[in-house]
Amino acid sequence: MCFITLKKEAKRAVKDIALATDEVVKKRKDKDALQKLLGNMKKISFNIRSNLDGFVVEFINYEGIKEIMMFIEEAQTAKSNDLITVACQMMSGILAYKVGIDSITKRAKRYMEKFLDLSTLNQSTKKQCARIFLNLAKSNLPEVFDVIEKTAIKFAEDTETMPYKCLMEGLNQTSDVSIAMTLLKFINEMLFKSEGEEKKQAKFLAKLEGLGIKDMLQKWYQSDNEDI
Repeated sequence: MCFITLKKEAKRAVKDIALATDEVVKKRKDKDALQKLLGNMKKISFNIRSNLDGFVVEFINYEGIKEIMMFIEEAQTAKSNDLITVACQMMSGILAYKVGIDSITKRAKRYMEKFLDLSTLNQSTKKQCARIFLNLAKSNLPEVFDVIEKTAIKFAEDTETMPYKCLMEGLNQTSDVSIAMTLLKFINEMLFKSEGEEKKQAKFLAKLEGLGIKDMLQKWYQSDNEDI
């Protein structure tokens, strides 16, 4: 795909998301309309995830991330978890690219807090948020381990829960292998990013143990799933 075509496709995708946001505002109580909109958003999400990095660059240049986050806000108002899940899927795809990470670096904590909050909605959204945090942990975001740790602790304090609880609850669903794999990879990345800093690793693992991760993993062991 040539550069000009990439620009056009990226611009169109951003415009379609903006139009979708307007539709949510106008028809937030119309379930049939929202269902139709869900189909359109899935197509946009597929196009984002199947395109080249050049497309992602242009998508970001056209304020694509801003439009996705605005869409999420309106979808929350409409209480449409399905639309939120698709939007989070878009973000997980974008943040798989370095340019995506670079574009949110200055506001990383704010984005993390938002996706921790969204991860409490349901299992499908939790899965996409887990992928987002895996991509963040794998990234070159400065001091990424510390940023994730501090954000998780603050979110837990604000919501009167335990750090990482909203994400790690995904391990309780032994029928969902993909989220389990994503969360285990996230844990491994966090340990890798804190390699050589035993106190940080110990505190991180203590948080997971406090959530009962050993029991969660034991359930997976008893499930005889070959992928875990």
